[in-house]
Amino acid sequence: MNRLSTALGCLLSCSALAENPIPELAAWEEKVQFECNAPFENVPGPKASALGGFSYEHRGATVKVRRDSEAKKGPVKLGVLAGIKDAEPETRAALKTFLSAFGAADVEAILIGGDTAEQPEQLEQVYEFLVQMTTRPMLSTTGNTERAGSHNYAIAKQRKAGHTQLLNGGLLRRYDGAGFDMVSLSGCHDKTFLHLSGGYKG
Repeated sequence: MNRLSTALGCLLSCSALAENPIPELAAWEEKVQFECNAPFENVPGPKASALGGFSYEHRGATVKVRRDSEAKKGPVKLGVLAGIKDAEPETRAALKTFLSAFGAADVEAILIGGDTAEQPEQLEQVYEFLVQMTTRPMLSTTGNTERAGSHNYAIAKQRKAGHTQLLNGGLLRRYDGAGFDMVSLSGCHDKTFLHLSGGYKG
């Protein structure tokens, strides 16, 4: 499915929601658990949580995030991590350096831009490490290496353990921040892409 058809599908799903509302957030999350990009559905009954100085209000594909205390004045600052690939000691050391810099800059959120890890076990290890290192909001999307199901499962595992700062940018399509918004569009694992076994063949 290409990005245009994904976007059209989201619009169609939104128009159909009025006729077929989904009663609970949990039911909706189960419905879309294998999707690369969930539709922009407005699920009734927001679910709220708080962690590390930030509060979260979930309503379907939208999450509203606010600081418990007033943020510093000035432009919004975001941290970006992408292409993490694995959870090896060298990678962990590099991530610690970046996360420390994000903390010093007092970023509003950290974006994890895909290609986090190809193997499900490595993906789980990366997320487990990140949630132990920071309680700042982290919005993660897939690249073309991680499969949607593995990505969604790895994040759900950490969230069920209480690490609500880790947000799934495939299921949560809109991040409603204080004075800014982010809209996510994940990549999708496609077996027609080349992975590890070779390079470009023209």
